[in-house]
Amino acid sequence: MSVMFLDVPTEWMARTALWEAWLRLVAEAEGKIMGNFSFRFMTDEDLLVLNKSFLDHDTYTDVITFDRSRKGRVSADVAVSWERILDNAAQFSRTGGDEVDRVLVHAVLHTCGYGDKSPAEELEMRRLEDHYLHLRPQELLHVEQC
Repeated sequence: MSVMFLDVPTEWMARTALWEAWLRLVAEAEGKIMGNFSFRFMTDEDLLVLNKSFLDHDTYTDVITFDRSRKGRVSADVAVSWERILDNAAQFSRTGGDEVDRVLVHAVLHTCGYGDKSPAEELEMRRLEDHYLHLRPQELLHVEQC
């Protein structure tokens, strides 16, 4: 089992030490075992290329989860747009730290079997994101936010 955070913006580097344990707890709370995850941070344009190539979507997005889960062990390659996170944080009056945490837990929840395509699925996804954000280690709430 390994969790890697690649190309993390400097502002969020201190958070990486806390993310792995928290995300592992999320997976376990959902009855899963944390497998291998790779979270790569990139620009809007780089993520748009992936969105077009793999999902045939010509839109910006904050996260794409390439799920590789098997038999109760969740694993994924996750592409994250740090630019979209910062834009969404400003739009929804959140800190960048809160928004990046939301995006990471969103990806893990996808690997646990939750979707977000229908209005009902999206509502459940938001409820679960909020639930797990409230269960973050207190240290994540005090790490410098951008």
